[in-house]
Amino acid sequence: MWCGIASPFCCSPILGPIAIINGSKVISLLEQYPGFERRSNATAKARADQIIGWISIALFVIGMIVRFGNLR
Repeated sequence: MWCGIASPFCCSPILGPIAIINGSKVISLLEQYPGFERRSNATAKARADQIIGWISIALFVIGMIVRFGNLR
């Protein structure tokens, strides 16, 4: 979750994909153990990590387009 939280603020091209990958790993691991007591809470955190990772990557790409679009 920390990679997802930090990714919009620093190193988004690195931390964003790490957050997405870690979120996917957690979700697939939780699917193997359906009896886990706090499964819904952990799944929600993993999905939030994925979403924040995708948002940080999108913001980085938009920032690069704006930055290099203004060059003459």
